[in-house]
Amino acid sequence: MINIYCVTNRILCSDFYKHIEKIAKNNVSYMIIREKDLNYNELYILTKRIKEITENYNTKIIINSEVKIYKELNLYGVHLSFNNFKENPNNIKGIKGVSVHSYREALEAQNLGADYIFYGHIFYTKCKEGLEPRGLDELTCIARDIKIPVVAIGGINNYNYRQVLKAGASGIAIMSSIMECDDVSEYIKSFNI
Repeated sequence: MINIYCVTNRILCSDFYKHIEKIAKNNVSYMIIREKDLNYNELYILTKRIKEITENYNTKIIINSEVKIYKELNLYGVHLSFNNFKENPNNIKGIKGVSVHSYREALEAQNLGADYIFYGHIFYTKCKEGLEPRGLDELTCIARDIKIPVVAIGGINNYNYRQVLKAGASGIAIMSSIMECDDVSEYIKSFNI
C-alpha cells in the first residue's frame, strides 16, 4: 500500500471542506495542512474544521510549522522546514516530519530525530516555478541510506508516481494534482492503492 500525503491548498479547489472530506473518505494516509497565507487564528479555525471532518476516517492530520496548533488540537504530527527543525528538534513530542533538499540534510534530520522526511521537488511543479527539479538520483541515494520513511514531493501525479517508488521512496506527497482534480475517488484509485 502506498502512503499518500495530501498537502492542502484551499486556493486550488472550489469547495475546500467538501474536497477535504472526499480525500479523507478515499483512504489518503496523511493530510498536511499547509496554508501559509493564513494568520494564526484563521489557520487554527481551518485546522479544527478539517480535524472535525476527518475524525471518522483513517486520515492522520499533520500541520505545517505551527507547533502551537499541533499541541492545542492534539494533531497527529507537525511538519517543519529543515532549518526550523534544526533549531530545536526536541521541542516536539510526537510525530515530526522535515522537508529536506539534499542528502546531507536528510541524514542530519534523521540523526536529530525526525520521524520522516519529505525530499524534493522531484519533478517540475508550478509551486517551484523557475527552480530546477532535483530528479530521482539523489532520492535513490537518500532512500537507500536513510532508515526513516522518505516521502517524495514535487510534481508527483498518477502518471509518474511509480518512478519515485522505484527509486525507493516509501510514500508520495501530492498537492496540486489532488486539490485540482474533479473526481477525488477516481484520482486516488488511479494510484492503485
